Amino acid sequence: MNIAEYQPGGAPSCGGVIENRCYTRYPVNVAATIWREEATMPAQVVNMSLGGALLKIYPRLSLNEVVTVCIHESARVPGNLTNLPATVVRTTESGCAVRFDRMLLQRGLGDLLPLNRTR
Repeated sequence: MNIAEYQPGGAPSCGGVIENRCYTRYPVNVAATIWREEATMPAQVVNMSLGGALLKIYPRLSLNEVVTVCIHESARVPGNLTNLPATVVRTTESGCAVRFDRMLLQRGLGDLLPLNRTR
């Protein structure tokens, strides 16, 4: 799926149904660290929006678990995507979806989006 298939206010069609979303999701595929209680876990961010992210992570997190997400690629721009408090709002077989406690600024996603990467 490419970025052109994403529509503002909705997500790509899944079985003919458009999901109602507040923010556009973008595929990013970057490494992250998840802090839960006093332990850390490696994760992969599959897609991301201003309001949350879909993570590949094992072992699975529990629904409604409070975590902190630190996205590795953002390390070169300190503070943009580090220490993001979030709550697990959906679980999947390969990971979970988290909702950030505060909305990200559009510029915070800038370097992660495929259209903004230098080749």
